[in-house]
Amino acid sequence: MKSIDKIIGKYLNEDFTPEAPGDMGSSDYDLMMQVIRAEEDTVYKYIALANQAKNPKVKKVLMDITQEERVHRFEISALMKSLESSHSAEARKQADKEMEDLIK
Repeated sequence: MKSIDKIIGKYLNEDFTPEAPGDMGSSDYDLMMQVIRAEEDTVYKYIALANQAKNPKVKKVLMDITQEERVHRFEISALMKSLESSHSAEARKQADKEMEDLIK
């Protein structure tokens, strides 16, 4: 049986860069939506695995990891709201300027 380090060793290497699965979107918004979906999928998978765990320690660790994934999802959501707010403010300024120019 291979050791776990040999099985996942390349993923633990800091220089390892996984390939992106195709075109994930043309904008940062699209990319962040992909991250949110991936985090949600991961949460459901960890919950399903935790429910199958026979050892209470395994279940506890998986549920803890689940909570961390939820935090990641909310971090991305907060970033999206922050960016949306700044874009909304810019759009409002642009609209006000255009209306001012039209009304002159």
